[in-house]
Amino acid sequence: MSMNLSKNILLIFICTGTLPFLVPLQAQPVSNLDVLDSLLVEPIVQSIDSLISEDTPLMLQNEVDSPVGKWLFRRLRLEFLQRGMDVRDSGEASPPDSHYTLILDASEIAILYRGIDTDLLFRTTRYRRTIETMLSFYIRNNHESIIHSHSKTENYSDTVSRSQLNEIENKMLDFTRGEKTGSTLIQKIFEPAVVTVATLGVVYLFFSLRSGS
Repeated sequence: MSMNLSKNILLIFICTGTLPFLVPLQAQPVSNLDVLDSLLVEPIVQSIDSLISEDTPLMLQNEVDSPVGKWLFRRLRLEFLQRGMDVRDSGEASPPDSHYTLILDASEIAILYRGIDTDLLFRTTRYRRTIETMLSFYIRNNHESIIHSHSKTENYSDTVSRSQLNEIENKMLDFTRGEKTGSTLIQKIFEPAVVTVATLGVVYLFFSLRSGS
């Protein structure tokens, strides 16, 4: 009887330990670059759409000398060109009489993955992804008057699995890679130990009551 009890406990322990790996895969989350596109590009495009007609020349000026700022400048230029707009560099010697200038004043991002779940081997299995952006820009008319300004911090967060981290990052753009922080030492050791002890206790109690009946 004791041999069968030991086998049953071992079997249930193995099943409960491997159960997380049998759960269906999560839906593919949006990439970090797509999130940045939504938080940085879309506010600028919406502002331009609401203020400027497509046939009005638009001068672009970038004051952000960083990989994020350079990517954002190229991304905006491509977006406006695809719309058929007359896009020009702000350093042009003879700008048209009637034009608007978009100035990128600041753009910063921070991407963090915080461990929230671990398996029985203390490996982080799920992360809370947080993306924070700070964007500042303004639009001037040809009289050098500011007609629109924007300065705002935005946040995005969701949950991703360990296996999805490589899929949501762009290997060609370093700024899309996040910083990983694992669970605390107490979470890594204490919480799995409590779950394991509780599971074994329930199993032992179940078979003890069964054998006594």
